[in-house]
Amino acid sequence: MLNIIFMCDKLMNMYFNRRNSLLVIAIILIFCAFTHSKVDSKFKALHISWVFQMLIDGELVAERQYADVFCSKDYLIARTRQNNFTVDTRLKPGTNEVLEEKTTIDSSYVYYISKKGEKYGLAFNSSIYKTGKHIKIDVDSFINSTLTPPAFFYSVKSKGKDSMYVERDVDKGILIEKYLNRRREVQEPDSSYFYFRKKPMPYSFIVKDKRDDDMYLYKMRAICNASPNGKFPNINYPVKKYEHAFEIIEIDVPEPELQKVIESFKQASQIIK
Repeated sequence: MLNIIFMCDKLMNMYFNRRNSLLVIAIILIFCAFTHSKVDSKFKALHISWVFQMLIDGELVAERQYADVFCSKDYLIARTRQNNFTVDTRLKPGTNEVLEEKTTIDSSYVYYISKKGEKYGLAFNSSIYKTGKHIKIDVDSFINSTLTPPAFFYSVKSKGKDSMYVERDVDKGILIEKYLNRRREVQEPDSSYFYFRKKPMPYSFIVKDKRDDDMYLYKMRAICNASPNGKFPNINYPVKKYEHAFEIIEIDVPEPELQKVIESFKQASQIIK
């Protein structure tokens, strides 16, 4: 009887050890597949976003823009949305009376692609897979246009500067410059924050020549506090608190999508030639 129990116990241990071994192997394979998929891409991918708020007739109007940038040793690709508005109005015959008004918003993607080292590339909308329509464009200039807005705040940060603080995290390779300003105009910020990182990225915000410490600007905030009526010349109403914000973050690479864009680019390039 004891022998039978011992044998059963041994078989159970072998069974569970085998199951545990298989489980460990499965986890290792999944981990390897995951890490492989994360590092196998030939592209680096960034998301550039910014919000600039304007004061128009006492109301804050936010202008938002973004671009996704994908770059490899062979190609430079940018992606954004069209956001085109079309309004169709049907009038009552013989009058200006509106019977029906329909607004259509086209928020499809636009892709800009060029070969590395070449000045001009092509732009497609997201129907490229059906129509192949394209226009010629300087892709690098388009990307740089989304990287320049923080330069305005960096150039004015010291004009009315009250104080400056610097925070540095050596281990993480991050530096933050904080400026407190004497605000002279309603569009100028009370405080500005510039976030730099040591790790290089394919692109960074353009504020001045390359820094001596090789830090790259990846984020910026300009905060305008609420102000009462009469604080600024020609502003006869109270202004709410608002903020301008700009940031670059790393994102995943949409491999199948980029391959379709590249194939369409190759086909269009052959037609142009």
